[in-house]
Amino acid sequence: MSLINSSHAILAEYLKDQPDQQPSFARDGPQEFPANAPQHVNTARQNLVSAARDLQLLALYPTEAVHYLGLEALGKMSLQFITHFNIPSHIPLDSSISYTTLSQKLSIPESRLTRILRHAILTHHIFHEPSPGQIAHTSISAALLSSKSVADVLYDWMYPGMPAIVKATEKFGAKAEESGNEAMGLVLGGGENGEWGWASLPQDFTGVFAEYMKASVEGTTIKQVVSGWNWRGLGEGGVVVDVGGNVGHIGTAIAEAAPELRVVVQDLAEAVRLGEKQLPDHLKGRVSFMEHDFFKPNPIQGASVYFFSRIIHDWNDEKSVVILKNVATAMDPKLSKIILCEKIMPAEPGKIPQYQETFMRNLDLAMMMMNGAERTMEQWKQLVDTADVGLRISDVVQPEGSLASLIVLEKVAS
Repeated sequence: MSLINSSHAILAEYLKDQPDQQPSFARDGPQEFPANAPQHVNTARQNLVSAARDLQLLALYPTEAVHYLGLEALGKMSLQFITHFNIPSHIPLDSSISYTTLSQKLSIPESRLTRILRHAILTHHIFHEPSPGQIAHTSISAALLSSKSVADVLYDWMYPGMPAIVKATEKFGAKAEESGNEAMGLVLGGGENGEWGWASLPQDFTGVFAEYMKASVEGTTIKQVVSGWNWRGLGEGGVVVDVGGNVGHIGTAIAEAAPELRVVVQDLAEAVRLGEKQLPDHLKGRVSFMEHDFFKPNPIQGASVYFFSRIIHDWNDEKSVVILKNVATAMDPKLSKIILCEKIMPAEPGKIPQYQETFMRNLDLAMMMMNGAERTMEQWKQLVDTADVGLRISDVVQPEGSLASLIVLEKVAS
């Protein structure tokens, strides 16, 4: 209780002179906590979230908590239903609609629709009923409109994959973490073989995933990558290769921050097509796109930096080693660096704030669907050593306010 009280006091003091930033379920309530809030205030907010969750479980007592946690899974079902049928877009932003009319628009039985939405109202404050039989937006349901790509990936793609971790472990046993035995492969119809790849995904997924990546790196992540490394120090004519850079969200930000550099964004064909289409005119000539599969040797020799943003965590050690080897062979031993933007998992529980560790361990389970992982520092060192291509970790930089670190790899001097 003391942590809740102290955290609430810090947060309330910060927000008292900012009435427009007071959290609210009202439709026009603020969508995000102020990005410019002092770090100690944001820490207090995060501590409040974690402590409130702990208090909830304590108040339930163990037996009821077990039942409660089991039933919580049904909340994910209502969220998946809402995003799959794109229900938020069918509800007026500033007025309401009847369940009857909404069910007709969506061709969903009114009884089913009503039951699911009332579950979401009660458990997540997603939508509300301003009058009997009418449904309207709250601040959280409105956020589903502006964060549709994130919702699509999380609720329509990731959630169905989570139960497959149990299925893959049961099916493949001690070999469950080997290549070809991924849970995601089973979700995508791998049958006897769990192997998967981006090419296995639905045809329209590249665009959805591109928007998800944009939403997930916009703001703080891009700023932290740009500010966390001295990109301008690479000098005039330096080349940065953004490997697996999707449509270039981070690569273009680096080019903006360091106009003397040339940036090449590499990814599969559809991402390259979308990236070229979206590239601002003023960056053409300095930013280019190249179709490339990072499981093949990198065709760009001697670049200043080969940059990977949240790529290696998608893959198990066997495939990660292949990715690193394919870049190491292209490096100039004296000039080139590999920079990995990745999270470093604490070696033991409880070594970082609970809010941050919970987020990282949630991501770790998401990566498990593909047999990837959020690695500890020791695991990163072991991975680099296993690659056995003369690489070493020369530096690790954690930008202020970031959960991710920039892990710098260089060739060992011979």
